Amino acid sequence: PDIGSDGTLATTATAGKILQVVTTSDSERIERTSTSISGGTANMVDIMSLAITPSSSSSKILISAYLFGEITGNPYGVNFRIKAAISGGSTSFIQGADIGGRLPVFGTFDEYQTDSNVDSTPHQYVVVPSYLHSPSTSSTVTYSITLRTSSTETFYKNRSIGGGSGTSYEDGVSYITLMEVAA
Repeated sequence: PDIGSDGTLATTATAGKILQVVTTSDSERIERTSTSISGGTANMVDIMSLAITPSSSSSKILISAYLFGEITGNPYGVNFRIKAAISGGSTSFIQGADIGGRLPVFGTFDEYQTDSNVDSTPHQYVVVPSYLHSPSTSSTVTYSITLRTSSTETFYKNRSIGGGSGTSYEDGVSYITLMEVAA
């Protein structure tokens, strides 16, 4: 908050100022987990989630997220979107348009190394470099990164599929950061 020269606290926020920042905890960032994902368009699975309570319904939320891990199938067959669930209210998805039978997603994963390297070197995904969302609420909003694959697969978060010891089996860090921006 701004404090004036007379020592008073400003009660209005200036547009564009960061009002609060929340991020996943250190233990959540390094937690080594695996999640089974059923194939098909209706089967989106939450991989990481984080909640924020905007101080004003006019505020915007700046979302950034990074996902480190490996999937048992082809990484280019993985789609993701962002779920926004308002406490006591609606759930919506940040995704492309739902037109003509195409699958609406926020993005897809790329393959960062050859398939011959599966089990030891995880894929790394910049899921959301930065996206400004307008939830239009002062209720708590939980943002989730959700994944979908074309067939039943397992996603290994913050680790390789093999998960062994040694320099060929890296562990990494995943995170979500949410920033409330005054409008």
